[in-house]
Amino acid sequence: MGVSKLFWRCLPVGILFICVLFFALWNITVIGPMIQELRLSVVPSTSDNLLAVRSAQTTLSLESQNPNVDERGEWQKKQVRAFCEKHNLDDEYRFPTTPFIRKRFFRHLIFDDKYKLLFCFIPKIGCTTMRRYLFTLQGLIPPETAQWDEISEEEYLEPNIYKASFLKASLKDEERLRKVKSYYKFMVVRNPLERLVSAFRDKIEKPLTSLYDPNLFEGYKRDILKKYRAEEFHQWERDEYSEPISVTFSEYIWWIVESNPQFLNEHFSPVVNNALPCMMKYDFYANFKQFNSDILGLIWRQKLPLEYFYQKGTHTEGHTAKRLQHYYSQLDKELKLKLFEKIFQDLDFYYHLYPEEKTSHVELLQVHQIESFL
Repeated sequence: MGVSKLFWRCLPVGILFICVLFFALWNITVIGPMIQELRLSVVPSTSDNLLAVRSAQTTLSLESQNPNVDERGEWQKKQVRAFCEKHNLDDEYRFPTTPFIRKRFFRHLIFDDKYKLLFCFIPKIGCTTMRRYLFTLQGLIPPETAQWDEISEEEYLEPNIYKASFLKASLKDEERLRKVKSYYKFMVVRNPLERLVSAFRDKIEKPLTSLYDPNLFEGYKRDILKKYRAEEFHQWERDEYSEPISVTFSEYIWWIVESNPQFLNEHFSPVVNNALPCMMKYDFYANFKQFNSDILGLIWRQKLPLEYFYQKGTHTEGHTAKRLQHYYSQLDKELKLKLFEKIFQDLDFYYHLYPEEKTSHVELLQVHQIESFL
């Protein structure tokens, strides 16, 4: 009798255990493969599983991030037309004729015949990320580079400029003009004051340690020091570079202010000079401030492959504002005004596209004449 009672008491537990075991086996053998198949169906076919996973993750979140590229683009075109009229800039389809300016302009225009795209890259405005993406789409660089945090400019990017830009030897002006008129054209813009700081930090701020370094930007450092701190620079030479010597931000800005903008290196020259927006009539101006979401929206609109797009890390607005304040607080009032006068056309171009930033620039430069210029 005791055994019989024990059996009936344990029976429900045994049945529950069998049900749990059956459900677990069914989940592993039936539901698991179904979920895996569903996941794989979202991912574009690729030989690189990491790229596929990244593409699937991006696809799931892309639609919610997608800005209205067409609506913004149409508004931006009207704003750029107003800017061009205000500054009396030529809007005719006419390529530069001065050899240096023509070559610089052509090297900035990357085209893709398959997707009918034309991208104008501007140094210090996401140009490495976008060239890497577009060159990968065209099979000019290996797809695995999309996963790298850093990519060699000399090995992967610069050699392909002559294959995928308007510098391509086989292109005639008639074909270039056809692409300008018929392809979807876009560029990325950035707060000009922020771009100047970025170029300084990347190319100029690092101390000079040798007189004979052939690097182009080391040469610029020597030129700046010889012009604005000649006695100290020559003493440094006589001391055989015993200690590193650095260009200050103030000296760098004086160099910008006193140079001919047409012949400044592309990292420092004005965006309007490099991109010729009045002539090109771009369809969309992405903002570096929201680089990832703007470019993902553009990729979505153009139905471009996602898996090779390397999303940039971004700084918070507070971090960027503190950095700008740190550098521009080093300038005296006279230099701030001269800088503003020098780059006001670039500033006005940016304000026409993103007018909400005008106030912050007034506060940063403390140049209240800004209202009379713009």
